[in-house]
Amino acid sequence: MRLNAKQLGAIRSVFSDAIANRKAELYLHGSRTDDSKKGGDIDLLLLTADTELLAELREKKFLLLVRIEALIGEQKIDLLLASPGEAKMDPFLKNVLPSALMIKQWEGAA
Repeated sequence: MRLNAKQLGAIRSVFSDAIANRKAELYLHGSRTDDSKKGGDIDLLLLTADTELLAELREKKFLLLVRIEALIGEQKIDLLLASPGEAKMDPFLKNVLPSALMIKQWEGAA
């Protein structure tokens, strides 16, 4: 995985603040999962079955990306937000998920 500790920490922190005590999974996909490659966007995929959370995150998408960039510097970051059902139906997401790396999982309220 071609993200350093600062980048990973910033990404996890921004999403943790937005997700709070709800259930979700955050994945890295694309070229940054391959240590032999160079450059490339930071491609993120967040999956949650919580429809309310999904709607909130879709509204806040730009703000989330701005917050991450403020912490790690200017980067091209792509963020996909989907439910597990959408991920099973979408041809692109079905292709992406098998090679994606989970970088954070939130279990929801205890």
